[in-house]
Amino acid sequence: MRSAGVLAAAVLASGCTEADTSDGVADISEPAVDGAPRPESGEPTSSGSAAPGSTALSDPVPADFEDLPICQTTRSAAEGPFPNLEILDRRDITEGRPGQPVQLGLRVVDAECQPIEAAVVTVWHADHSGDYSSYTDGGSGKDEEAGTTFLRGQQTSGPDGVVVFDTVFPGWYEGRAVHIHLSAEAPEGRQLTTQLYFREDLTAEVLTEGPYAEFGQPDTSVQADGLAGDPAAEGTQLVSRRVDGSIQALLNIGLT
Repeated sequence: MRSAGVLAAAVLASGCTEADTSDGVADISEPAVDGAPRPESGEPTSSGSAAPGSTALSDPVPADFEDLPICQTTRSAAEGPFPNLEILDRRDITEGRPGQPVQLGLRVVDAECQPIEAAVVTVWHADHSGDYSSYTDGGSGKDEEAGTTFLRGQQTSGPDGVVVFDTVFPGWYEGRAVHIHLSAEAPEGRQLTTQLYFREDLTAEVLTEGPYAEFGQPDTSVQADGLAGDPAAEGTQLVSRRVDGSIQALLNIGLT
């Protein structure tokens, strides 16, 4: 059975730059999923399908994050039941797991949307089947349990506040929308724990492909996920585009 239980508490996000809120929801519309170009960002460096743990994209630069529709304080959420058990300082977190390659680029910023240097960012998520490493989680039939470390990692931001992880698109498990767990800590101690989400149309497309197809579509949408809130308005929806067989997913992570 594909299941895992979590508990959560959340605080609402507040904007720190101008956004269109005429309808009560911040406008953070994204580039088209078909890879519509964005100036000076993410030009492919090779063609064809990328192997797990690699992408056909150049690394994001600070200007790519300035182009994002909004910079705001990021909504906090529960850590979840399967956090990292050890420090895994690495960019490529796949350990060869199959799936759609994803370049996850995050810029850590303060309440004035200025980059935070030396912030420690940790991510973890389920594999294509909904299984977390390191735990007996009941997430899928295979459940690889203790001693595994796939799809977990940590990076420290440079002067531009940016960290990059090479990963694969997460799978799903019962009762949850597809998501990525994140924690971030600034040098002076400000902390954030949250969960990041993809657009529903992108998730639906990816989950028809490759190793995801046998598991079908999630039983829980983002809107129906009680832990997700409103990712588009609360700063937890990744701005994603498909390029040359890879997905680039970017977000500003706002600490208060």
